[in-house]
Parts: sequence; structure tokens; C-alpha cells
Amino acid sequence: MTYNCLYRTGSFTKTFTGAIMLQLVSEGKIKLNDKISKYFPELRHSSLINIRQLLNMSSGIYEYSKDINYANELTKNPQKEWQTIDIINIALSHPLNFLPGSKWEYSNTNTLIAGLIIEKITGESFKTNIENRIIKKLGLQNTFFQTDCNMPEKKYCKGYNLNYDGVHDVTETYHQSNFGAAGSLVTNVKDASLWLRMQMGDFLISNPILLFEKYNYIPMNDNNEGYGLAVMKIGKGFIGHSGGIPGYSSISLYHPQSHATVVIMFNMISNIKSSDIPRAIDFFYKIQDIAFQEL
Repeated sequence: MTYNCLYRTGSFTKTFTGAIMLQLVSEGKIKLNDKISKYFPELRHSSLINIRQLLNMSSGIYEYSKDINYANELTKNPQKEWQTIDIINIALSHPLNFLPGSKWEYSNTNTLIAGLIIEKITGESFKTNIENRIIKKLGLQNTFFQTDCNMPEKKYCKGYNLNYDGVHDVTETYHQSNFGAAGSLVTNVKDASLWLRMQMGDFLISNPILLFEKYNYIPMNDNNEGYGLAVMKIGKGFIGHSGGIPGYSSISLYHPQSHATVVIMFNMISNIKSSDIPRAIDFFYKIQDIAFQEL
């Protein structure tokens, strides 16, 4: 592993998805209070949930990866190419976990729906949106939105799963349609740091009220940590996002007051016990305690 290696970021992708959605709001093409039914009336529960609730994880929508049939299919056929709408409908076959807007609960399904709405509004694929609206505009030469099983043809860090039967290279095992707008971004430390220093797309948002909305955090726990519009605030005021995907664990954070940037990537995860291989977020807290005592 080196500073320049590419790695799969998992849910760090959400900061890009959220930025694109807020660009569209800033351009007057969508409103945070719009119901999903305005764009996809055929989706179950769509008349109850608005765009804001998708982005801040307060919709109550079921996490698709917890569906037993989906999980079994993923295990049997990891390179199957999925249509995003099919994954969403699997999640929506379950009841809402709570009344939209009444609680907070993390669900990747929210961001998949957001990605689908972006495609509907722009008439372009999510890949095209993320490339034209962010990657090319910022000159992120080591950032890619993957739509298949492969890593880009640059130096990358292999990712491994620790299973009961040993360690397995899963770098190119899973088709990225499983994760889409919620987790299919590939980048390196340099590009991730630049994106963080641009405060994850704030430079693309012309409406200052949207920045207030973006950083209006819903409490995630009792430790004063919260979730805004596709961005989390953790620790001593760091903002960004963690990420977990087969073979990789990461966290990428920025501290607005001190301008400190922290990007941590692991190239192995445990499917047995998380204590066997700490997550990147666990490592962050230890770094914070040592290096940022003054915050």
C-alpha cells in the first residue's frame, strides 16, 4: 500500500452523490421538500418521503443488504449485474422502519434512490453526472465511478475479506451495481483529501441556505455525532464520511476549524468479528485522541 494506490471507498461515495443532488437544488431543478413520488410515483412509500429525508437518512426505508434473498443471491452470484431499481424494490418490499422524519437510521437504499432521481432529472447516467459535475471539474485524475467488477488500470491496493475459511482477495469479486451511488467510488488519498478540502462540493453550491441544510445534523448517537445531507460529523467536529465495502474499510474527514484532513484506508475487513480487524473509523478515534488533543 502506498499514498498513490487506488482503493474502493464504499460510502464515501455518498458525499459525491449528495453534492450532485444539492447542485440540482441550487440550479432549481429539484427541491429538498419534493416527494419521491414526483419522480417515481410507482415506488412504494414514495408519497411519504422527501429528498431531504433520503439524504439525511431519516426516511425509514429498509436497508436492502439485510434482505435475506438479496444476501443469498449476492453470495451465490457476486458478479451478477443488478438494475438499481430492482435492488430498491427489494428494499421497498419491506415495511418502513419508522414514520419518515421521525428518527434517524442508516440505509444505503436512500442513496440508491437519490442516484436514480439524479438520472431522471438530468437524463444522464449517474456515472456521467459524477464525472462531468465533479471529477472532471476538479481534475480528480485518480477518482473513478466503477460500474463493473474491475478496478481501473492504475496501481491499486487489493482488498481482502477475512472469512471463517481464511483470507480471500475480493478486489474484483463483486459487481459494483450492488453498491452504485451509495458506494462504488474508487479514489486515492490525494484526491480524497482534495475533495475534503473543498468541503465535499460546497464550492458547487450557490445558495447559502443549502449549506445550512447540509450541515443541519440529525443526532446519530449520544456522543454529539450527527448526520446531515450525505455528510456525517463525528469526533471533535470532523466532517466527511466512513466507508465499508467488501475488502475495504475507510474514513475520510475534514476539520473546518483547524483545516486538518484525515484519510484512513484499510485493505482488509473481517466477516467474523470486527474486533479481529478494526474498522478505519475505530482507528480514527485513536488517532484523534493522540494527534488532536487540542481540539
